[in-house]
Amino acid sequence: MVGIGGILLSPLLTYFLGIDLHLAMAVSSWSFLFTGIVGTITYNRKRTISWYMVCWLSLGIVPV
Repeated sequence: MVGIGGILLSPLLTYFLGIDLHLAMAVSSWSFLFTGIVGTITYNRKRTISWYMVCWLSLGIVPV
């Protein structure tokens, strides 16, 4: 549910609203946390998430 918005939101906040770039990146990251949680809950209710695969893919994002 997050999609391509991560690439567009920070520059849009900076150029159109005049927000500092660092603050715009923090605000967009913070908002994507909530949309990611809502998306996970939604897809989990539809039973479209393979939690087995999630566990294996998560190993790649855990620092060694």
